[in-house]
Amino acid sequence: MHLEAGSFLRDYQIERLLGKGGMGAVYLAEDNIGRKVAIKELNRSLTEMPDFISRFHNEAKLLGQLSHSNIVGLYSFFEQDGRYYMVMEYAKGRTLKEVIKQTGPIPERRAIYIVMQILNALNYAHKKNIIHRDIKPSNIILDSTDGVKILDFGIAKIMGERGLTQTGQQLGTVTYMSPEQVRAEKEIDGRTDIYSLGVTFFEMLSGRTPYDLNTESDFEIMSKIVQTPLPDPRSYYPDISENTIKVMRNMTEKDKSLRHSDPGILIKHLELKTTNMSSERPFIQNKPDVIEKQEDIKTYKKRSIIFAIIGIVASFGGTLFLPALIVGIATTLFSHKTNTLIKSNDIEKAIKYSKITKFLLIILGAINILLLIAFIFLVGFYADY
Repeated sequence: MHLEAGSFLRDYQIERLLGKGGMGAVYLAEDNIGRKVAIKELNRSLTEMPDFISRFHNEAKLLGQLSHSNIVGLYSFFEQDGRYYMVMEYAKGRTLKEVIKQTGPIPERRAIYIVMQILNALNYAHKKNIIHRDIKPSNIILDSTDGVKILDFGIAKIMGERGLTQTGQQLGTVTYMSPEQVRAEKEIDGRTDIYSLGVTFFEMLSGRTPYDLNTESDFEIMSKIVQTPLPDPRSYYPDISENTIKVMRNMTEKDKSLRHSDPGILIKHLELKTTNMSSERPFIQNKPDVIEKQEDIKTYKKRSIIFAIIGIVASFGGTLFLPALIVGIATTLFSHKTNTLIKSNDIEKAIKYSKITKFLLIILGAINILLLIAFIFLVGFYADY
């Protein structure tokens, strides 16, 4: 059933069709308080699948509990005239699929930033025992500042394990399936999302999917998913660091027992990978919590040097010169130790030392601010005198 612009569906006024997919049509609408929402109308063929109604109600209630800055929220769900609808947060922007198609390979630092936001969302959802099951570029929305919103969280489970292959979805979907999904294993856990994100990471870095969708059949692709490692993305775009390749390789291990099961661990790995990269971090607003807390370790040395210079100038006439000097030296030593640990790939210790360095910088900054105030006061005093 096509919903016409201007028509009403319960308390929602339909504005326009946003798009259609294998699962149904999505409309932009406005609720009775003027809020823009997206309404997904599920295909009738899906609703006729065995046990659909019970799955729909149970999973939709669970999804309604998700509240995360990188996940499109589910506001409500209902049935009307035999059709099922889901009312969701409206996320402005382009899909990651559209971005890759328009720009080609995404620069490594930008790709890492996007992947870290997705991992942040998966970390949150997996702790609530909710798995996405269909992570792919077309289910990821990027706003104008590369802020991420993940679409269709948990929808695959509502559709049932076989729903994805029975509803005429685009061929590309099979590309992002994990080996355990291809084998139709009964026990699917969060590691399937890690694998699918790893394939998405590959596509971001290389600008192409790991399989030739024009010449390879579904069966051939599924066979490769189970048996053949992904190609090296540097074959298509050579300017990718070895550390990033290692993380992507771990995410796409065929044996799920070899994959990191904790998205938080992958976030820590990628946080430290970015500290050895020379390019500037992209300007991003509305950063996820885990990225708001991080600071580029390389800037610690620069900042400590700047503070030390200010402290030396300001402390000639002050009694706080010695503490400032001691803290400045300690900061430099801890920064050097952090970089050494990063190079030796000792991740946990590097994180510990980077936190100590940050604490020392706060102390150093406070001391130097006091010294600078004293210096300015003295200059003003002598000028008046």
